[in-house]
Amino acid sequence: MRPRVVLVKAATPLVSIGLTLAAWYAVSLVVLAPGRRLSLPPPHIVFTESLANSAKHSCLQRLVPDEPAGYRTVPRRRVACE
Repeated sequence: MRPRVVLVKAATPLVSIGLTLAAWYAVSLVVLAPGRRLSLPPPHIVFTESLANSAKHSCLQRLVPDEPAGYRTVPRRRVACE
């Protein structure tokens, strides 16, 4: 493959992700009023409050059944998470 083709194929997803994050930040921090940011929090808040929080991550793991759908052998329990 030519180097230019490789560069274009590698840069396209990165540019797309960058533009998506820029639009997300713009809407969240510029367009929405501070009182309405709960509807669309900035990406760094979403990351730190959900993906990087190990306590919430383990809570979400407990909600996922171990067996495939349709092969449930025990009734599903509700799990209380903090």
